[in-house]
Amino acid sequence: MDLIRPTVQKLEKICKGNSFLFKLYALPYKKTVYREVELGEISKSDRVLNIGCGALPFTSFHLYKLTGASIIAVDLDEKAVSEARNLLTKLKISEEKILPVNLSALEAVDKFDFNKVVAALQTEGKEELLEAIKEKAVKKGINIDFIVREPRSGFVNQYDNISYEKLNNCVVKKARQNFPTFDRSISIEFGEI
Repeated sequence: MDLIRPTVQKLEKICKGNSFLFKLYALPYKKTVYREVELGEISKSDRVLNIGCGALPFTSFHLYKLTGASIIAVDLDEKAVSEARNLLTKLKISEEKILPVNLSALEAVDKFDFNKVVAALQTEGKEELLEAIKEKAVKKGINIDFIVREPRSGFVNQYDNISYEKLNNCVVKKARQNFPTFDRSISIEFGEI
């Protein structure tokens, strides 16, 4: 483990400055995001809030490339958002297509209009986020899909989880994933169902 983290950090540092290497490094995420696009029925007409985009916004990149949807790429880390913005500029992707924003997930839910949310595995406060999204859907009278990655059994204690089994007045769908840290994505749809 001591060798993996510094190696990954070096690789990510190199990728932040090189659009070709970013695209190469982003490839393993494409199939994962494609399954989430299908799961949430994301299309060009959607506005997607991507929570936890990081400095290398793989999910935002693939959401946009696969669907043409407008993406709001949110991260709490100001430096990560700045680096994501610089990378997207190098990739010639305008802020009209992917807008990097330095906010907490809850602040972003409150500030922006959207109808889809895709949250990174490492997103903290998922239960609170789920409630805020549900409240917004009811208040605005719209449907909102919340797509979240669920950790593999060996990683359950390292990430926040959602108790979706007990939810009412929503539609829950699942897609299998094949990542080392997570094995499924869950879509929870609130609104006029």
